[in-house]
Amino acid sequence: MTKEETKIFHYKHYINEFLADTYIHSSLEKYAYLTIIWEAYRQKGYVNNKSLDRLMELNPDIPSETYQYMIQKYFEVDDKLGYWHQKIIDELNRTGYLKKSGEKGGNATALKNMIKSDSNIDEYNRIWKAYKGTRLHSERGVEQYCKAKLEDKTGLFNINNLLKSVNWLNDRFKNDNINIPMMATFFNDRDGKYWKSGNANQKQTSEDKLEYVSRASKWLIENSYNWSNLTERNDLIKQHYKEEL
Repeated sequence: MTKEETKIFHYKHYINEFLADTYIHSSLEKYAYLTIIWEAYRQKGYVNNKSLDRLMELNPDIPSETYQYMIQKYFEVDDKLGYWHQKIIDELNRTGYLKKSGEKGGNATALKNMIKSDSNIDEYNRIWKAYKGTRLHSERGVEQYCKAKLEDKTGLFNINNLLKSVNWLNDRFKNDNINIPMMATFFNDRDGKYWKSGNANQKQTSEDKLEYVSRASKWLIENSYNWSNLTERNDLIKQHYKEEL
């Protein structure tokens, strides 16, 4: 039995975000929202009208207007598949539970929905503004961002880790003159050197810095650069030595 055929009995709940999003709502509205989230996981990503009617039958104390209000406020809609929430789709895709109508067709539908998602557009814009290397198009690049997000199975392709990785690359470029990859290369990260590496969460040690200076000095000597003191050497490193990550 594949994961797509397996029932889901637990899920990843973003408690802080849920509380922040729903503090303005009544307890009844919050519970309605929770039952919709549960149903979305049970249905492997999408809540159609039949599923919503079932929820209303199971919870007669919650007015149908409340359900309609909460699902329209927090979920986006696909004309064919029903209501969906980006974080639920991401989690189901990462764990292999996402319902797909054929691998190619399912991915195409999911990608189309992701590209239109306001949350994904906002995430891409934040990365685009922070990125100091060669960037993708400010609007069309969101498709490549969403493709990488859809294909990720590590859980590391999330906005917090990506921004940390971008800042880490920017710092390496500023301090060590190390080239920043093109944004498309960063998103793909086929060699696991950028957001997949976890290096953004590690501080460079004094041994790392010494090793870097040693490599740089060796390169300067091999390329006939001369210096009379450490300040001149460091200036030469910043001006001429570039090292790919």
